[in-house]
Amino acid sequence: MSTMQIGRRKSFQLALLLVMASMLPLFSPAVSADSSIGLSSDIMHIQLAPGSSTNITLSIHNNGSSIEDFSVAVDNSSTSLLWQVIPSEMVVEDVLPTFTEDTVVVVRLANGAQISDSGTVNLVVAVNGTNISSQITIQLSVMPYYGPFLNVSNIGDQGLIAMTPGSSLDLMVEVENGGNVLDTLLLNVDEEPDLNGWWSNQSGGSNNSNGSGNNSNGTGNGTGNGTGNGTGNGSNNSGPAAFTMFLANTGLNLSMDWAMANLTVNDSYSIDWAVFRNGSMLAYDVGSDNFNASSSMHNLSANSTLNAYDTWCVDADLRTGITILDSTNSCLTVSNNSGGGSNGTGNGTGNGTGNGTGNGTGNGTGNGNNTSMGFGKSIPAGWDVRFIDDLQSNMSAGEMRFVSLRVSSPANADAGYHGFRLFAGSANGNVSFSTLLVVNITATHNLAFTDATNESNVWLPGISGNLSANITNLGSVDSTYSYSIGATSGDCIIDIPTSQGMEIQVNASENIDIEFSPSGNMHQWDMCGALLEATNIDDSSVVFQHWFNISIGVSTSLEWVDASPSPETLTPGQPLSLQFSIVNTGSEEESLGFTIDGDDDFIFSNAVPTSSVDVGRGNSTTFYVDIDLPTDTNLVGIQNLTIEATSWSSWYSENLSLIVDVNEVPAISLLGPNDNRIVVGVDSATLLNFSAENIGTSNLSLNLQSTGLPSGVTVALDEMSNLSFSVGQAKVLSFSVQTSAITPVGDHSITLSLADSVGFVLVSQALTLQVLPTVSVGVSAGSNWVIVGAGNSTIFSINVANLGDASDTISIDLDTTDLGSDYGVSISSQTLTIDAGQSQQVELSLSLLDTPTSSTSDLVIVIQSGLDAMVSDVMILTIHAQDVAAELTVVGQNTTSASGSQITGSAIIKNSGNAIDSFLLSFSGLNCMPSSYVAQSLNPSESTTSIPFSCEVPDAHLSGSGVISVRVQSQTDSSMIVEEQLSYTVSSTLYGSAVTISSETISYSMSYDSSSTIEVVVSNNVNHIITGTMSVFGDNSGLFHAEWTDFQGNSGSSYTLTPLSSTTFSLTLTSMSNQGGIADITLHAISDVDGNIVTDSSPSIEVEVDAIHTAPDGLALPLGIEMSNQTGLSILSGGWIFALLLVMVMRSSRKKRKVVEAEMDLVDSLLPAAEFGALPPPALGGLPMPAMAGDGLLPPPLGASEIDANETMLLPGRKVICPSCTTKLSVPRGSVPPFRFSCPSCEESIRVSE
Repeated sequence: MSTMQIGRRKSFQLALLLVMASMLPLFSPAVSADSSIGLSSDIMHIQLAPGSSTNITLSIHNNGSSIEDFSVAVDNSSTSLLWQVIPSEMVVEDVLPTFTEDTVVVVRLANGAQISDSGTVNLVVAVNGTNISSQITIQLSVMPYYGPFLNVSNIGDQGLIAMTPGSSLDLMVEVENGGNVLDTLLLNVDEEPDLNGWWSNQSGGSNNSNGSGNNSNGTGNGTGNGTGNGTGNGSNNSGPAAFTMFLANTGLNLSMDWAMANLTVNDSYSIDWAVFRNGSMLAYDVGSDNFNASSSMHNLSANSTLNAYDTWCVDADLRTGITILDSTNSCLTVSNNSGGGSNGTGNGTGNGTGNGTGNGTGNGTGNGNNTSMGFGKSIPAGWDVRFIDDLQSNMSAGEMRFVSLRVSSPANADAGYHGFRLFAGSANGNVSFSTLLVVNITATHNLAFTDATNESNVWLPGISGNLSANITNLGSVDSTYSYSIGATSGDCIIDIPTSQGMEIQVNASENIDIEFSPSGNMHQWDMCGALLEATNIDDSSVVFQHWFNISIGVSTSLEWVDASPSPETLTPGQPLSLQFSIVNTGSEEESLGFTIDGDDDFIFSNAVPTSSVDVGRGNSTTFYVDIDLPTDTNLVGIQNLTIEATSWSSWYSENLSLIVDVNEVPAISLLGPNDNRIVVGVDSATLLNFSAENIGTSNLSLNLQSTGLPSGVTVALDEMSNLSFSVGQAKVLSFSVQTSAITPVGDHSITLSLADSVGFVLVSQALTLQVLPTVSVGVSAGSNWVIVGAGNSTIFSINVANLGDASDTISIDLDTTDLGSDYGVSISSQTLTIDAGQSQQVELSLSLLDTPTSSTSDLVIVIQSGLDAMVSDVMILTIHAQDVAAELTVVGQNTTSASGSQITGSAIIKNSGNAIDSFLLSFSGLNCMPSSYVAQSLNPSESTTSIPFSCEVPDAHLSGSGVISVRVQSQTDSSMIVEEQLSYTVSSTLYGSAVTISSETISYSMSYDSSSTIEVVVSNNVNHIITGTMSVFGDNSGLFHAEWTDFQGNSGSSYTLTPLSSTTFSLTLTSMSNQGGIADITLHAISDVDGNIVTDSSPSIEVEVDAIHTAPDGLALPLGIEMSNQTGLSILSGGWIFALLLVMVMRSSRKKRKVVEAEMDLVDSLLPAAEFGALPPPALGGLPMPAMAGDGLLPPPLGASEIDANETMLLPGRKVICPSCTTKLSVPRGSVPPFRFSCPSCEESIRVSE
């Protein structure tokens, strides 16, 4: 733990001790006692609201040794006089030693107590008649009391004021803080529709205000019924802001309203609330609402849907940021026997059951209810009843203020008494007080008159009518009126048929009829007037008057004389004269204007007057009109004309409809060829079209007439045509002109005419008949379709014939519109000169340029005569796009083969296109050859016979599966290829060895200080891809160091070979011994053949290493005994030493032994020390080590005991194997076991034993 942490811990402990010391008096009774008297109380701290009381139990313990009587006294010298502390017993008698007796002390707090009246009281208990005493101190605290009060007894008649509708009053209401703490009061007004209780109090002459209780500690309802008057008000003035909550419900819908005061404008606040079911520790519903204070006061609401009828409580916190400014809680009992309620129980729970007296009299005699304020309830529409300043902040205890209450009644307020309940709520105590203000709306009388006569009614001279007057009761009570005419003006007679009206409810109305009879001498704009008087039948002094005016209007009326004449008959070109008269039947003189309207073909002369005509009332005017039609008019039959007379002063008009029957007129038009020429060949016919239209006004039935026709020529109407025309009908008439063999060639003038049924010619047409020789051409082919593919162009021949009787030059036109850009077309000749009755062939070259957009396209071939452009022939050649397709069937016969053999099968080709095609057959994967197949043409749906083929399997082919691809390619469209695959299997040739190892020779020799290189060839004998490594193994292979190099010069012995392939290695052997020797080695190849490990070996290779040549070093004795110089010198020295020892043996055997030991030490010093513990060398090339004596594979030599790690045995031929590097060595000449020498290969010291 760090020093800082220790310091912090000590600081915390010290602060904790200080806090505990300061709080110790609260937990330790303030008792000063004689040891013989023990005192205790069940309540050490009494908290009472003004006007309440409680009991405490004082326990007296006799610590003495005798029975005692104890007197009980009260020391209230430092206690406010408003506190009363009364012992129930002044003397507690006969208290046994070590026993405890209890006595009751009553504590009361008078009304009007302030917080400052808190203090202490001492209860003094003494042994009766002695000065031996003890005392105990009881803490007394005055609970905060909140008392918002309103007084309206000084307003009007004990809170009753009178007003007229539409008036406003500002009343000064007395507001008092009747509590004992500083408080902020919230003022509000609500409607009170039930005035029964108020009337009963008014009748009794009392002013029974409606005060709530004063928050005693009980659970009653504030009516002084012995149970207290509230659930306590808690404390909710923890912050500077006033925070009050009001609860109400409608069924299971709980509404929460919060009123806040003393807020800081523009600061952000939040209300966090939680709803609890009675007795539950878990919240049923929670919520949070945020707002910015736009003023120092703010109201906020929320709702929660409950799930049961029970008592529900709400806790709410007012926060700014994370700081809680104020908290409040309230409870509400929700029952299912009414639609709703607003009985929130404040925000405290009280602390007892009261003292049985309560203070239900409040500040009056009312029925205190301790309910939450009903802020936000509605005031009747149109009323304005509100406190001008509804927030009274920081009112000290007992402070009284006068606040202006504005009362404004609507203009339509009902007469009678209207109740308004005035509320004063404590912002800190969550209690409210209400009183009733009654407003008497006095009766008023007022009428409104309006003219309800139909606006379309026009008053005319001499014509009587009724004027309707609407009277509306704008007073405050229902009233009945009688009506009369007080005065009149103008030349009119005015009267009221019924003078007595009906009762008119407030804001209701009735209609009164007034008869008006204007004089017949009056004119437009003359005026008449009448004064209508309405007298209240209950108060004749109440009279209302209204003047009604009427203005004489005008009636415009015109009447035509003989306005409906019989239809007049009119023949176009023959004018018709008519006379007209009109009478002014209106009420004023009129200035009239006239217009006549009809079809545009009508011609009006001596027409209607062009200027206005003044016609007096009852007078008339007369004028004449001449009517005519042009001879070419289309009008026929009944026609309507309209003559209109219009008043220029009122724009009133009157129309006269005139019926005219127009006689029919026959007429027709005829239009022939543009040049009025008819061209036709000899002994042939032609069809002519003429346009004919009935331009008359009667239906026509005509006949065809002709003149000037040459011999052999007839003209007839086509059977599909007829010469009947309705009016306005237009037709195309087809006439057939037929010539014969005798008709002369040349131009002839003829006339064609149309005549009516009586032979009257209506129209004629002059024409020229041109007779020409016979001209005819034709085009044909062997078929009317052709297939065009993507290969070479397709040649198509057509035959062009001159079928006329004269030589003709014929042109050929090709319409390639339908071909688009898909096909190309060329023609051998486009102009041909052909004699009569002859024909010629023309070739078309068709080629495919792009992928066709449709399966067929049409080429239109048009030939035209040079003699007559109208003579032609057409042939439509349908071009089908060639569909190039083929089907290939491949059947395998011998599909399993060894390397070097054959795979056989057969193929069948089918032309599945729509044209003749030839196909090429090819193979891939193996070298395949069909036995006998050349590209041959196949008709659509035609197939070849079975085509055998064979495929060579190479010797070096890998074993396993393979695929032969057989392809068919169209020679028409090389992009059309069909491919099928034939699977085959090549068997494995792995039966023994995988590779063959060969070298240049099998014997090599080398010097001890040189190296030799052997060329080694490794060949793959199987049809598999193999991988492997090379290694060297054999006797005395330790004489040299082996190094492998591949054919690329890279160091290493690994190889990868494809079937039948080979690779070359260079094996370099470098001598590692000066002693020389002969090694018999074998080259091993370890191969991986598809997961199988195969080991192959080469023939044995002998490698001889020549030893180093040195000068003689030692003695050669008879019988083959050799020894080194050192050994000889040792023996000689030993002889001398032996001689010396022999002399000395007789002196001391001990000395002799010492001499022998010294000799042995000398011998040992001449030999190298043995090195023990070396690990055996690794095997060469991963091959197993040769067996050695002592390794458990060969038996130890006879007589052998223990052999150390670097000890070896002498083998036949004076050979040894080095235990360290396993090199087979020859021992030095003359060496007799046991002896030591150094291995020339690894330079390890070796001990040789027998």
